[in-house]
Amino acid sequence: MEYQQKLNKIYYFFKNPIYRTYCFIFRPKSLGVKIIVENENKVLMVRISYAHKLWSFPGGGVDKGESFKGSALRELEEEVGIKTTDLVEMGEYHSKRNFKRNVVRCFYMKVNSSFVKIDNFEISEAGWYNPDQLPKDSSSAVLQIMEIYHKFKKNVRS
Repeated sequence: MEYQQKLNKIYYFFKNPIYRTYCFIFRPKSLGVKIIVENENKVLMVRISYAHKLWSFPGGGVDKGESFKGSALRELEEEVGIKTTDLVEMGEYHSKRNFKRNVVRCFYMKVNSSFVKIDNFEISEAGWYNPDQLPKDSSSAVLQIMEIYHKFKKNVRS
């Protein structure tokens, strides 16, 4: 596994600058998903093992021909070992981060167990956090996702 992680770092070392240049020139549209998993009033966050290495929520890109929900289900299983069909769409946000036109749909699910199994490829660690006390070294998108989450929770209670 350690050998695979080293190869991964080398791959991203060369891929990232080339891909950023492509995005700067062509401004491609990107589709993504993020999932807030809640257990006992805490939310699951993961630390990405590549790129920015910051805390975020499970999620990733939508593959060609894949639905947003299908992508969210796949990412949950790949990154943290959660198999489910019980996701609720909360909303979406748009950004122009990394020179792309990003559309990210956010999903929610509640679980009865705090057990997760990280993939050790994309995710270096996972943790459960109080929504009002998230890690300081979180991705900039976390604030946008939390706004969507708080609106969603408010509407569910109403």
